[in-house]
Amino acid sequence: MTGSAYRTTAVPHTEHNTFDGHAAVYAVYPPAIHLHGVTNYVLVHASSHDVGVYPCDETGLLLSWHLLACMVGTDHTRVLREAGWEREEVRHAA
Repeated sequence: MTGSAYRTTAVPHTEHNTFDGHAAVYAVYPPAIHLHGVTNYVLVHASSHDVGVYPCDETGLLLSWHLLACMVGTDHTRVLREAGWEREEVRHAA
């Protein structure tokens, strides 16, 4: 699968907490299929030794702790690519 991932301004969170500064929400196409359905958004969270991709909604709410992808390191771009999405940058004209 080759798709696209765009970082959003949504704040990654669970029902009870927000994630630290090493997490971000990305809009993805094609959508991510997970245990409870399909979503167009994923949460990427990097810890001190690995980075994981989880399904979330458009607000950044984590839908499941079931990993869609995981790898050693902290690079969001690499783990998104491993999951099948190329990270794209949106540039706004001044």
